[in-house]
Amino acid sequence: MKKRVRFAILVVFSGLFSWSLFAQSSQNPADKDNDFTPVATEIETTQREFTPFEIRFPSFKAVSATLGFNTGNGFEQYHFLGQAMFILDHGSFSAYSGIQGGKGSFDFVAAGMYWPLRLAKFRLGVGAVYNLNFYSDISMTNNILPGIYIDWRPSDLFYFGFSFKYMLKLRTIYAIADKIPALVNNTVAFGFLFQFNLPHGFGVYLEAASYERYRYMIIGVPSFTAGLTYRMNPSWTFGFEAVVRFIDFFTLSATYDDSEFRLSARYTL
Repeated sequence: MKKRVRFAILVVFSGLFSWSLFAQSSQNPADKDNDFTPVATEIETTQREFTPFEIRFPSFKAVSATLGFNTGNGFEQYHFLGQAMFILDHGSFSAYSGIQGGKGSFDFVAAGMYWPLRLAKFRLGVGAVYNLNFYSDISMTNNILPGIYIDWRPSDLFYFGFSFKYMLKLRTIYAIADKIPALVNNTVAFGFLFQFNLPHGFGVYLEAASYERYRYMIIGVPSFTAGLTYRMNPSWTFGFEAVVRFIDFFTLSATYDDSEFRLSARYTL
């Protein structure tokens, strides 16, 4: 049964990429709404003519708040969580910073990306993520992830994102800190994101990644995310997502870890 579930997940995510070829031929120039990067306002468009890149990758600033529930049968100690995040994108530079808190756990994350290669529907960038995690009274972990990013938006209907990073994990376990100040792990991290924009402000997305914005595990402990968004107006976007996590997913000993469910609200400044 486990093999069938893993095979089905991999088939779904690999098949979605081919669907984007159809989406590219189904563009609707009148509909530029995008849950991740809201378009320029009507006032802005009267001031100057936007380039093809700026139309596909408009600048924005946003703040978001999230409440979540974890099944509690995995690594995480909490059942309930809260998140707050600030996000900005200026086309050639992107960044975000946020915090997450739950019983026995606190995370801080900050990231910045520079996009030196920018085309009308594609950009390639380099950047880094820093995460600081406090795990109850057991440990403190620093995660540092430099890497490359790909952002491809072939049409108004479809968006694809990919990242590949080197990850340095420095974990200090308080009980042995006097003898071993930090346990060092060197590994890699990756992520695939598929987003589909639907009529009437709705959108869906699927993500497969070895890490999350507030969760950084060594390779082989992936997360699979499915989400639904609703853009009520140019300022407010609401979302719901479900995450399923596995341990040793790419081996015969793969096991289910836990699940997490989140409700979010985002306000574009």
